[in-house]
Amino acid sequence: VVSVGDIHGDFERARQTLVAVGLVNLPATAPVKEARWVGGVSVLVQTGDIADRGDRSREVYELIEELRNQASREGGRVVSLLGNHELMNLQGDWRYSTPGEVQSWGGEDGRQAAWSPGGWAYDTLRRSYAAAAVVAGTLYVHAGLLPAVATAAVEATRRDSGGADTADEQLDPAHALTQRVWADIESEAEDEVLGDSGPLWTRVLAKGDEGHACAFLASSLAAWNATRMVVGHTPQLLGVRTRCGGRLVMADTGMSSYYGGPMSAVE
Repeated sequence: VVSVGDIHGDFERARQTLVAVGLVNLPATAPVKEARWVGGVSVLVQTGDIADRGDRSREVYELIEELRNQASREGGRVVSLLGNHELMNLQGDWRYSTPGEVQSWGGEDGRQAAWSPGGWAYDTLRRSYAAAAVVAGTLYVHAGLLPAVATAAVEATRRDSGGADTADEQLDPAHALTQRVWADIESEAEDEVLGDSGPLWTRVLAKGDEGHACAFLASSLAAWNATRMVVGHTPQLLGVRTRCGGRLVMADTGMSSYYGGPMSAVE
């Protein structure tokens, strides 16, 4: 399992990272359609924030979809998560977009259409981008998962299952949280899930008092039966850092040219 953090429109650094970790074969000047998944049964997790701050986010989204299709045929998997910048674009908030990024979607009208229901970006994200995922015992989420949100997702899962234990992936807490996030996006609701304490925005685990943060982390991990949490969102420009005895991995290293941090991936 390999995870990659915030990309922010930097197609070239994303390409270099995926090639370096042995998941993708794609020469520097080749078009996306020539990308080849060479990771076999590996799992790639991208923890959100492909959009904004760089010109080539559309190409990154297209690359991820190409790899998703190829990986599934090889027994591998690509897991995509929503970040706060995906959320902002879905909400029509383009304040961090670059002119080149807007033009890549065909100008303002084309971008608006692409990120609205029925458009390519919206429908791709709606179909394939989750709010969180647990893979091999590790909980992946863009910003962090606080206990109130984690517990609410578990309770929703129990309601859906009638209180019975189930292995059905449609009845896991990550699925319940994803359904709630998308329902709130579609209804334009304003609540904790899409707000500062939600999984796309919180910085409590990454920047809060360590004692409180580690207690919150332990509670959320226990609720979801996970051993550690990998997050992006809060840049670590000197490289991947951990907190709470390694149980929180902060993997946004600002790898895009906008931030100038090191390229990185977490295995």
